Amino acid sequence: MRLREVSSTAVFVSAVGLFVLSACASAPPEPARRLTTTDVGRLSFTVRQGFSTVALDGNLLLPDGQGPFPAVVLLHGCAGVTSTVGGWVDALLGWNYATFVVDSLTGRGFREVCTQYLALPSEARVPDGYSALHLLATHPRIDPARIALMGFSHGAATTIMAAEAFAARRHTRSDGPRFRAFFAFYPRCLNALQGRRTAGPLRIHTAELDDWTPARECVELAAMLKRGGNDVETTVYPGAYHAFDAVGAPAYRRLANVQNWATGRLQYGATVGYSREATEAAREKVRAELTGLVETARPLERGPFHD
Repeated sequence: MRLREVSSTAVFVSAVGLFVLSACASAPPEPARRLTTTDVGRLSFTVRQGFSTVALDGNLLLPDGQGPFPAVVLLHGCAGVTSTVGGWVDALLGWNYATFVVDSLTGRGFREVCTQYLALPSEARVPDGYSALHLLATHPRIDPARIALMGFSHGAATTIMAAEAFAARRHTRSDGPRFRAFFAFYPRCLNALQGRRTAGPLRIHTAELDDWTPARECVELAAMLKRGGNDVETTVYPGAYHAFDAVGAPAYRRLANVQNWATGRLQYGATVGYSREATEAAREKVRAELTGLVETARPLERGPFHD
């Protein structure tokens, strides 16, 4: 399959299937502040939300062995933790990466925000990603200098916003952990990044036929960021729809009731569809990107966004 590469970079949804967090029916655990060697599975952590805080859950899985392992924090789409996220968890574990899947909805009382985007805009989830980073960095079996952020649709827009230098400056310290790289899958790129500096390499993966979060916006955003000297790249998958990596989902499905801002004004309806070809190409591409940007990268230096 031919991939169309666009020099430089990338909201909305992984809309099919459910990948359920372990122990979701039990009472939530006490929020964890510092992890131990044996901490794995469902963990609770606190996120600052305006002048208050909210307790969210995440699911931590570790590869076999003692580590320390590189890790990826995963942010789901507007439908919650789906089969899309589960497929990437399996792949990442197979590549010897720890995974931490953040549930941004349940702790806030939502089941989905596909039909009510303004109830939880993507920017409101930026603290979720950074709070997860700080939590994982305390785990003895995770390398705090090799943690990446990966988001899908609604969570992909969050990932782009988290990649902004201003966000990194707000949520990290110059001598503390920070994300090594950012991976955004089919985000809505229009107005996703207000500044012109990124806090690290940004890799966007989007679909040619996406009518929910158009690839064109990401190509344009990427070009602008690249001109500013940022390390940004976009891969557009030919013939693919939104949520092309939702393994097991139909190849074409029309969602009638979801909110769609692709034209700049509110409409309803969007197309999603699984593509085996695009998914396999994305797996191969991301593995290579992780190897170069996270696994074998040089030690982190003081971020320019802290100057």
